[in-house]
Amino acid sequence: MRDRVFLFCAVVLFGGALMASSAMAWVSDPLCIGDAKEEFKVCVSKCQAEFKVDKDSCHEIEHQCAEDCRLEFEECVDKPLTQLTECKESCNALFVETRDECVTKYARGTWDRDRCIDHVQRVAFGCRDQCRENVQGDLLQCRKAFSVCIRACPPPPEEPQ
Repeated sequence: MRDRVFLFCAVVLFGGALMASSAMAWVSDPLCIGDAKEEFKVCVSKCQAEFKVDKDSCHEIEHQCAEDCRLEFEECVDKPLTQLTECKESCNALFVETRDECVTKYARGTWDRDRCIDHVQRVAFGCRDQCRENVQGDLLQCRKAFSVCIRACPPPPEEPQ
């Protein structure tokens, strides 16, 4: 039954997107488009929520317990993911700065400029890779804690017949 609801939502979303794209050629009412976007977001959100309920049911876990575990996981990964984003942004800023030095130092189309930029790109890749490695342990701990939490969830209550 839930599969049918999900399929229905998917068909409605696809059909709505198709109609909206063809309708845009004829109508450019921003309020109408805004309303359609909001309806789309509500529909997606509803389908995602129903999917989680169904998924928990398939795994024979109480839904509220699983939701609590998901919330704990999201809170756990928030700090490492923020650190990752900030670290990668600093790598990207350094990349732009050093790439601009290459552009200033060497003429366009020269082998020296290409080599300099290639080196800067390798350094930036290594920097971003190190950022990921720096938070990998924390993210792994969050995944382990989530797994332990989910396994501790009781089965769903019996439905009255």
